[in-house]
Amino acid sequence: MPLIYIKLVLSDRYTVKNIGYFVAGENIQWYFLKMKALILLLLLNISFAKEPRVSLNEAQKAGFSPVTYSKSPLKSAQRLQHAELEWPFERPYSEGLIGNNFAQFQPYTIPGYHGGLDMILEKHSWVTAPISGRLEAGHYTYTEHEDGTSTKHWKAWPSSGPSAYFEVAVIDENNLRYELHHIDKGSLTDEVISQLKSNSATIKKGQRVGRVYKWGTFFHYHHVHLNVVTETGEHLNPESFFRQIKDNKAPVVKILAKYEDKSVWFNEGDKLNKRPKSFIIIGHDKKNNNKFNQVPTYFRLSINGEDISIYDFRMSHKNQDNKFADIRDVYPQRVTLPNGDVLKHNTGYYPNGVNFMVELLVPKDAGPGQVELTISDNAQNDTIIKGNI
Repeated sequence: MPLIYIKLVLSDRYTVKNIGYFVAGENIQWYFLKMKALILLLLLNISFAKEPRVSLNEAQKAGFSPVTYSKSPLKSAQRLQHAELEWPFERPYSEGLIGNNFAQFQPYTIPGYHGGLDMILEKHSWVTAPISGRLEAGHYTYTEHEDGTSTKHWKAWPSSGPSAYFEVAVIDENNLRYELHHIDKGSLTDEVISQLKSNSATIKKGQRVGRVYKWGTFFHYHHVHLNVVTETGEHLNPESFFRQIKDNKAPVVKILAKYEDKSVWFNEGDKLNKRPKSFIIIGHDKKNNNKFNQVPTYFRLSINGEDISIYDFRMSHKNQDNKFADIRDVYPQRVTLPNGDVLKHNTGYYPNGVNFMVELLVPKDAGPGQVELTISDNAQNDTIIKGNI
């Protein structure tokens, strides 16, 4: 019997996936049954890899309480710089340390920022405390909001909850909270359990916390999601606190000039006869040989030397006004290419499958003159495209 190729396409508002699956043999009914099992496993794989998202009512019914934050600014303006902290684990994955990064688009029913780093580890790897400080643990979930912010819900240890979504957190003297998600609750060390039972739980830097949760994905994605969160609830980019990972590869991009009725490619040295509505940056970034594509952390549009539009994710989620960057402004839902093809956002969980699309608006009174688009990663590798409008 000839080899049969079945193509499965999963599509939603933000996601398009093509998965090839080969079958061969005499009993085709058996293979269709096997295909159904594959689809079920794929759906489970997608749901397992994401951070949990629920409505406020669902969180309350499950026994979670919303986390409240201080309205005051950070007690100390001092923040750690690159290379001051060691990464808090013992066995990093040999083919790539960071999966989803801080600025990554997350295509939930209400999209949101990833808000942290997925640190890819070898199976059963030990995770350690990144700093010395107060110790907390518990199950968590989130409710997303339209602008890309979220409300966190919490069930403190020893309460029960979804096994994949267990967090160990260490809080420093400035109330910066270092959150380690996806710790195997059953692997907590005796020392950690003893501390959690006390009235004033603490932990020392480098002390073992527990092992990474074993994810049931098709490819290697056993990971700890690492957050750094201020006392006001603002998520900070962990890459700005930990030892810099070697990276000398600049982001790979293509630029699209978007008009009301069409779009055209904008290449180095091009001159546009008409001012576009926006520039859309499409591409990917890698940390040298890391197998996972990522989103750069700095996007800037300048015209005649004046900064027009900026998204800066090197420390937090900020725009050119130093305000929170509304995710609806940053990531377009879909982009139509000059040939009519439509791009939608990838989920971000598949090796070599993440393309980011970031939109920088052009004011109606901008130009004419020289256009410069700068795209940078956290290692300050720059890709710069210049032209004119």
